[in-house]
Amino acid sequence: MVAALYSAWVTVVYLFHPQTFVRFGASYGSVVALYFIAFSNGGAFVGLVWNLCRFRIFAYFTSTLVAVLVAIGCGVVLDGMPSQWDWSSWVVVPIFGLVFGIFFGGSLYKGVKSNSLDWDSD
Repeated sequence: MVAALYSAWVTVVYLFHPQTFVRFGASYGSVVALYFIAFSNGGAFVGLVWNLCRFRIFAYFTSTLVAVLVAIGCGVVLDGMPSQWDWSSWVVVPIFGLVFGIFFGGSLYKGVKSNSLDWDSD
């Protein structure tokens, strides 16, 4: 669902401002593919370990791992395969993953706890 909404937005941007993709060096198809691949795989992984995310440390670890995978996907779309990356891409990817992982880890933990039948454990 999220990938479809983002893809719809990218389609609107592509139709009215196609130069945006040229400026960033990304094609429309690669951005849409990134959304579907990253969000589908990230969502599947979170769903797979959902019950373990009731532990705060695992929720943060899971969200950081998914954020790093999304960052790698963004890097591939913008800079090509990781073997072609320069040092700045290798620095940005883990920082992106850590920042967004910490940010979304708390949300993941709260979401799991609010949907859990076990209210008293931490």
